[in-house]
Amino acid sequence: MTLIQGLNQTGKFSAQTLRELAEPITGIPAGQEEERSDDERSQQDDRTATLIANAQAKAQKMNNGSGDDDDNDQAGAQEDQQDDPTGQPQQSDD
Repeated sequence: MTLIQGLNQTGKFSAQTLRELAEPITGIPAGQEEERSDDERSQQDDRTATLIANAQAKAQKMNNGSGDDDDNDQAGAQEDQQDDPTGQPQQSDD
């Protein structure tokens, strides 16, 4: 296995070649190992996509719940100010 790891680290051998070299050691045919690897990669991609979607939904929910459409979350920012009857800006009571 150390030899296979060393060959893998060179980056000069295909995954298929490495699987074929490992087959006598693991007892798993190279084709079956490729299927397993593809399945694991697909599952990881699905988990990653779910995490990203959840993070985006959470961020969207936080933005929608603030009542503040701008990215400037500083108190007294222009979007938080209202004009009084004379046209002068006044700080909201939030």
